Amino acid sequence: MIDAFRASAEALMHGALAKLIDNPFPSAFTERVASISVPNLRTTVLTNIAASLLDTGITVRTLLMNHVINEGPALASLMADDQAMSDYVAGAVVSLWHPSCTCRMGRENDPDAVVDRHGRVIGVEGLMVADASIMPNVPTTNTNLPTLMVAERIASELLGTTGTPATQHRADARVG
Repeated sequence: MIDAFRASAEALMHGALAKLIDNPFPSAFTERVASISVPNLRTTVLTNIAASLLDTGITVRTLLMNHVINEGPALASLMADDQAMSDYVAGAVVSLWHPSCTCRMGRENDPDAVVDRHGRVIGVEGLMVADASIMPNVPTTNTNLPTLMVAERIASELLGTTGTPATQHRADARVG
């Protein structure tokens, strides 16, 4: 898990992605996140205010991200300290949070789209995403099956096969 976290952080902080992402930060499902995700009038007002402030400009956004929203350490400090990274990953990695729709799929001319219908990151050569983050809308069901379907479809396209990699493997086994 630590190696995956490090690889993801390195990808975010260097190369083509670094040009597209401003101030990446590690996140966790903290008590504050849990409390703000309870649907009620208070949280609706707070999240609408925060969203408006985040859209005002880089200075306000950076201030909010570094001092209000992000409760954890800076990504650069985790990358510089193996023990801090290990401690953070051990405390922050949980299986109950199902983020989705953070890298929305859409047409290249859609300003909200991050990937095309094949999972290719728009404007970044050779990078693909094949998980729940590319869903354009939050599904009204558990995200597990839709995520598997997305991953299977994109994997099939990458492999140049029809069907899913699992069905292709079964078909290859019957032939061989």
